[in-house]
Amino acid sequence: MEINRLKSKVQHLKQEISDHLPPRVAGSAKVERGVKMERGVKVGKNAVIKKGAVIKKGTVIEEGAVIKEDSQIGEFCHIGQNTKIGKRSQIKNRVKIADSCEISEDTLLEKEVTVKSRSRIRPQAIIAPFAQIEENAYVGDRSRVGKRSQIGENDLVKEDCVIGRQVTLEAEVNLGKRNRIDRGAVIETGSDLHRDVKVGKNSHLHQFTHLKDEVTVGKNVEMGVESYAGKGAVIGHHNKINPGAEIPAQTVVKPRTRQ
Repeated sequence: MEINRLKSKVQHLKQEISDHLPPRVAGSAKVERGVKMERGVKVGKNAVIKKGAVIKKGTVIEEGAVIKEDSQIGEFCHIGQNTKIGKRSQIKNRVKIADSCEISEDTLLEKEVTVKSRSRIRPQAIIAPFAQIEENAYVGDRSRVGKRSQIGENDLVKEDCVIGRQVTLEAEVNLGKRNRIDRGAVIETGSDLHRDVKVGKNSHLHQFTHLKDEVTVGKNVEMGVESYAGKGAVIGHHNKINPGAEIPAQTVVKPRTRQ
């Protein structure tokens, strides 16, 4: 135990020293004029940093990464190999972006966001603090992901979606355009929500739930495995929909009294 504590202290001391060193740029990297880099920055082989970019202290830019014009990268970030950061993007402090990701122009990643490998975040998207984007996920143009929410592996979130705080999307979930998912909702693996769907606070959609266009799901609703709701259906608060149930288009399921 004592040895582990000593190792941790030594590692911390090394990091402190590194953070106060001048920027270290690999010989094969290309840093254009007008780039500002603070102490402790490391730039890997064949990385490209375009004019007007700002890289703050302690950040690591890995091999082959591209930081485009006028982007701002905060303190102690990690930008993975072959990842691209688009023009005018803002990456706040301690964000971790893995290898081969694409962060498009005018995006905002707030502090301590994690983006895993091969994910794509499209223009003007906003990812709130502590959110996590899993591998090979897609977040569409102008979509917003709330604080401490999770976008699962291979998820597809289309344009103009609003995902609230502490929402969990498991793997292989599809959200159509303009979906709104409120705080604390859980959407399980394989679920497919078409456009203009609304899911209320703390609702739980089990595996392979299928909601057509303009469906509204109230708060504290439980949708069973492989349940279905047709276009324009409304499912009131506190309902429990059985596995495999089919709710026809335009049907209104009245709210239930909370138990």
